[in-house]
Amino acid sequence: MKENKKVKDKWLHIRIDEVEQKQIQSLFTRSKDRKLSGYLRKVILQKPVVVTYHNQSLEDVITVLTRLQNDLNGLANNYNQAVHKLHTLRDTPEYINWLITYELDRKKLLEDVAEIKSYIRKTAELWLQS
Repeated sequence: MKENKKVKDKWLHIRIDEVEQKQIQSLFTRSKDRKLSGYLRKVILQKPVVVTYHNQSLEDVITVLTRLQNDLNGLANNYNQAVHKLHTLRDTPEYINWLITYELDRKKLLEDVAEIKSYIRKTAELWLQS
């Protein structure tokens, strides 16, 4: 079933200076609206505007977890490449070099996993205290 949308074919032009434009843009970026025209329509018609709330501690958690995720993705990629290369080099002198590289990547991966566990434990402790 199609919804009948109202055609918005009327234009409203206003002039603003650069400071006003920056203020409007700042307020718009804090809203959940995707289009400036929809945001401004709500403001002008005095309809409710939903704004986002940024929890700094949650943003910190996301920043750390994103960094850890990127590190783990790189390590997983290196690990997969090393295993693939090991299978092709089994009978060559490069085999020993690849084993050393594999062992270093493995240690780094285990360190990162330990760091993730520690961070999650500390975050959980802080969460439970509040």
